[in-house]
Amino acid sequence: MKTFKVICVALSLLLIVSACSKDSKSSSKNESSFTPSIDFKKCEEFQCGTLEVPMDYKNVEGRKIDIAVLRRPAKDKKNRIGVILVNPGGPGASGIGMAKSAGVIFPQEILDKFDIIGWDPRGAGASTSVSCSKNLDFLFQGVDYSPDTQEEKDNLVAVNKEFGQKCEEEDAQLLPFLNTENSVRDMDEIRKALDEEKINYLGFSYGTSLGQIYATLFPKNFRAMAIDGVIDLGAEPKDTAVQQAVGFESSIDAFFEYCKEEGCTYAASGDPKTKYIELMQEIDANPIKSSEKNFSLGPAQLDIATANWLYSGEYGYQLLDEGLTDAQRGKPADLLGSFSSYVGRSLGGKYDGSYSAFLTIGCSDGYTANAQGMFDLATIATKDAEIFGETGILLGMPCATWPSNELAKPFEVDTSKDKPIVVIGT
Repeated sequence: MKTFKVICVALSLLLIVSACSKDSKSSSKNESSFTPSIDFKKCEEFQCGTLEVPMDYKNVEGRKIDIAVLRRPAKDKKNRIGVILVNPGGPGASGIGMAKSAGVIFPQEILDKFDIIGWDPRGAGASTSVSCSKNLDFLFQGVDYSPDTQEEKDNLVAVNKEFGQKCEEEDAQLLPFLNTENSVRDMDEIRKALDEEKINYLGFSYGTSLGQIYATLFPKNFRAMAIDGVIDLGAEPKDTAVQQAVGFESSIDAFFEYCKEEGCTYAASGDPKTKYIELMQEIDANPIKSSEKNFSLGPAQLDIATANWLYSGEYGYQLLDEGLTDAQRGKPADLLGSFSSYVGRSLGGKYDGSYSAFLTIGCSDGYTANAQGMFDLATIATKDAEIFGETGILLGMPCATWPSNELAKPFEVDTSKDKPIVVIGT
C-alpha cells in the first residue's frame, strides 16, 4: 500500500488555500457546442491521449487548451459496465497518477468491469499548465507562516503578493479560467469524448468538490459517485479554514499520543508535544542549513514537512520521529526531503509545477479574507490549534493577495436528485 500513501499525501493542504467555489449555477445552462475527441495511443499498459477543451466555456470558439487523459481499460470487456473518472484532490493533483495506481486502490472486480479514467486538471501536470513555477523558494526561504513580528507579517504578505504578480504576468490568459467550475465542465467534455452516456466518479479531498459540483451541474450525466474526505461546500469559507487548521492539530496530537505509547526518539527525554515546540522555536530562531546552498530548514519547511508525514498514520509517524531526531542533531535532510516532496521541489530549487497549480487553481475560486482578515482568522484558529493554527490559515495568503480576485462564497449543492452517492467524512 505504499504507493497509495504517496497518492494520499498529494491531497494535503487543500482548504488552507480556499474554502469553496464561487457560485457556479449562474452559467450552468451554457452548454458547450464544441465537439470533443481523444485519440488514445498505447503508453505502457495504459492508453494515453489529449483532449482539447475551450479555455473559456463562455467562448467555446476561442482558445483551446489541452487536458491530458489516461485510460486503464476494463479487463473483462464482455462484462464491462462503464467508466470511473478518478481525482485524488489537490487542487491540481494528478488523476493520471491515480489511474496508473488503480491496482492498489480498487478491487479486481472493479478493474474487470470498469475503465479507470484519470486526467490532469487544467493548469496542472501534463495538461496545459501554469508556468509561474520555476523557483518558489522565495515563498518559503526565510518566510514564517506563523509570524512573531510586524516585519515578518509584512514579509509574508509581500512574497505572496509577488507570487500572484508573477503568475499574472506569465499566465495572464490562462489564470482567469482555472476555477473548479471549468474543471467540472472539462469532466463532462471527457465523458462526451469517451462517448459515454453516464460516468461513474471517485474523488478524494478537493476531488469531492468536483464531484458535488458535477452532480449539481450535470445531474443526469452520472450513474454513481463516491466522494471521500468531503468538503462542506455550503459552509462559510472562514469556518472551513479554521476547521482545517484544527484538523491538522488533531493529527499532530495523535502523533504525540503515539509517541507517549510507543516511544519516539526525538522525545526520549521529555513530553512529545513540549519537545516538538522546543524544536519548532529553535528552528524559528535559527534555521538549520542544509548541504544545498541557500536552502535551510526554517519554520515554513518544518510546518509543511510535518503536515506531509501526518497523512500516513503510523508509517508517517515513524518517518517524522526520525526526521525530528535528525533535526535535533543539526541534520535537516529528512525533513527537507518531506517538504520538497510536498511542494514538488528538486535539487537546486527547481519546482515541478504542482504547488503552483495547487495555488493558482485554489485561488481562482476566490479568497477567504484579505491579508489583515487572514491574520485575524489565524488568531482565532490558534485558540484551538496551538501548533497549526497560524500556519494552517496563513498558508492561504496567496489567495488573500491574489490579483483581481473575488471573495469565496458557499456553494449550494443540489441534493434533490435521486442518485447513488456514497459520502465519506474524514
